[in-house]
Amino acid sequence: MAVGELLLSAVFQQDKAKMLEMVLTDTSSDHSSLAVIPIVGMAGVGKTTLAREVYNDRAVEDSKFDVKAWVCVSDDFDVLNISRALLESITFASCDLKALNEVQVQIKRAVDGKKLLLVLDDVWNEDYCLWEDLKAPFLAAAPNSKIIVTTRHAHVAATMEPIQQYNLQCLSDEDCWSLFMMHAFVGQDITAQQISDLFREKVVGKCGGLPLAAKTLGGLLRSKRHDEWDEILNSNILDLPQQMAFSQYYEFEQNELVFLWIAEGVIQQYSENNKQPEEWGRECFRVLVSRSIFQQSCVDSSKFVMHDLVHDLIQLVSGDTIFRLEEVNKPSRRFERVRHYSYNQGWCDGKNKFEVIGNAQLAQLRTFLQISTIGATTYISNMFLSELLPKFKKLRVLSLKGYY
Repeated sequence: MAVGELLLSAVFQQDKAKMLEMVLTDTSSDHSSLAVIPIVGMAGVGKTTLAREVYNDRAVEDSKFDVKAWVCVSDDFDVLNISRALLESITFASCDLKALNEVQVQIKRAVDGKKLLLVLDDVWNEDYCLWEDLKAPFLAAAPNSKIIVTTRHAHVAATMEPIQQYNLQCLSDEDCWSLFMMHAFVGQDITAQQISDLFREKVVGKCGGLPLAAKTLGGLLRSKRHDEWDEILNSNILDLPQQMAFSQYYEFEQNELVFLWIAEGVIQQYSENNKQPEEWGRECFRVLVSRSIFQQSCVDSSKFVMHDLVHDLIQLVSGDTIFRLEEVNKPSRRFERVRHYSYNQGWCDGKNKFEVIGNAQLAQLRTFLQISTIGATTYISNMFLSELLPKFKKLRVLSLKGYY
């Protein structure tokens, strides 16, 4: 484990110990066999990190949970899609079932009488009926099964009728500064005494007690000259990549993004060291991972995700240049500025799906990405190829994988 990750683990030791006690303690007979334990806290405070620390802890392994599964939920609480993702995580096999009842029959069969540990990451749903629908097949699990839920809102947690709730607080100034130092000055012979109090106050104030902010800012400043630090700290926008049109929580592979960069002209061949674009792109990707811009997926170690706070920062920086179809109702959308467009693949993407961009002024569009979240080959309307595609005169990247 990297030094920075060791420090982050140490920061969460007290929180982790309390969460482990909740997860490993048997529930009373007054509760159902399935106990919900929410981790509640603001964006970037470390809810997902804490859940991952608990999920992967040796004590959890030794407690003989028969079934473990982890799913990122986000604000689209689609019971069918979430159930399908949970089934895939439990069985390690793809699921092409289209009916909720069929999926839940398979889930019930997989968990019946087994001790279960689930993590539902970043839940926003407040609809009690939807929650009841989702958890129904898991009620067949053995006693002392647990569901860890991470959410920003206490009322979301209350919807799930938890046995206990863990409120994750921001880091202390001391812990926040230590985490920043570890990432900003790794491998450098610099002590805290060499840093001015004013600089420390700026860093701590900028991070606001959020571990992700401390890691991201530390990684960013590490690659900058000392005379650039104040300029960055005084700015309101962090220097983050703007070529990201992936939807939030989409799990992507390294090469998927590197090839996108190359196609868009972001990565150029460096003649002075004779590096090929692919090699240089992979180096850039590793730098972004080291700065916590990308994080390794909890489900598939070969894939990566953007943390929701980093995603929000990228949206702020990119402004109106990135458009996702799922955000069609976003106010003050200026389509003429859109350069990068993406949408989630459906089972049958017909004319109605693309109506909004068919009527929009997208003459400057450079990237058209279909995001595959289904894992199956589906249908796309011929209208897209015959009527819509010819309008995009400046298109550099077109991805339609997963269609027939």
